[in-house]
Order: sequence, then C-alpha cells, then structure tokens
Amino acid sequence: MPVLDQISRLSKVLILGFGREGRSTYHFLRSRFPDLQIVIADQKIQNSVPEDPKVKTFFGPYYLKQMLNAKCQMVIKSPGISPHYPEIVAAKEAGVIFTSHTQIFLETCPGKIIGVTGTKGKSTTASLIHHVLSKSGISSVLVGNIGTPALDFLDQSMSPPSRISAVFKLRKTTISTTVIFPCPKNRSILHRPVKYPMVSSAL
Repeated sequence: MPVLDQISRLSKVLILGFGREGRSTYHFLRSRFPDLQIVIADQKIQNSVPEDPKVKTFFGPYYLKQMLNAKCQMVIKSPGISPHYPEIVAAKEAGVIFTSHTQIFLETCPGKIIGVTGTKGKSTTASLIHHVLSKSGISSVLVGNIGTPALDFLDQSMSPPSRISAVFKLRKTTISTTVIFPCPKNRSILHRPVKYPMVSSAL
C-alpha cells in the first residue's frame, strides 16, 4: 500500500530527523492531513519548530528512546540516521513501519524520475542531466540531496513531464531511469561495510 494511503489510516506519525528533508516532510504532510498528530524527534535542538497544536517534539540525546515511547505506527526517517541503532531495530521488531521522504516522493511524483547512485560524481551527473534536459526544452527539476527537498516540488502547481532526483537511497524503488557509477567491492555505509554494488543494483 502506498505510504500516503497508510498515513490516511493512522492518527499519529513520527518524523525522525528535522533537517531540510524533515521540515519539508512536515509541511507536505500537514498540507494533506490537517488533523494528523505529528511527532518530531531529533538529536539536535531545533529552532524552526512550527507552532502547531498537533505537533509534539523530542529533542536531545534521548530522542531515539523517546521515539520508542511515542508509540507511533509509522516513522519517516532521515537518511543520515543509521537504521542499525538499537532503538530503531527494536521499533521495527515491534511492527513500526519505517519509510522516508524519498519513498513518499517516488510514490507520489506524477512525472518520470531519473535516479543517480554510486560513490563519487552523483551531484555532478545529476546536475549535468538536468542541464541537458533543460537545454533540450524538457521541463525538469533537480531534487534530492542537492537542490530542493523533493516533496517541496509536489506542493507546487507544476507537473513537468520529467523530474530528476539525485536518489542516494539504497533500496529498490520505482524509478524510470537509473545511472549507476562504478563502485568498489565494499563501501562503508553509515559506519558499516556493505556490498555497495549489490545494494545499488537494486535500483
């Protein structure tokens, strides 16, 4: 079931990490689910918290423990937070659904998506593809780890026929086109060695 359909059946979700993507995720969800209870958790104390009576925040070193205590059925996790933290593993084992800003975008975007992954050159290649498409008269936007958070574009009234996302999320998704760079046999991802080519090829 698509993430937004799942959220429509829930009363409360948690945004784990409140950087650029986390803030974008909040605004995207609030515009579509005005009655949804949203919990925001981050290791750093944030100054850009919205004045929203339906928002609860957990900031500081115990944010992951508080995430568990919040008992949310879904967590939208920022990519910079390791999935190997014991609290996250425990939440998954308890049946909590984990998803991401990128996954919501991939499921919701009405246009084509070009995903770029690999070890080096992702930003340059994504920017080059965007430039070539734009110069060719094809409407496109550059979103993801560079450019603007992806969900910001879904809140705008633009529906270009081609969208470019610098997708660094290493999971199988529905992407129209992918660009994969040569990768070393082993690559450390979030402090753990993984077989990078195997994971990237899932795209």
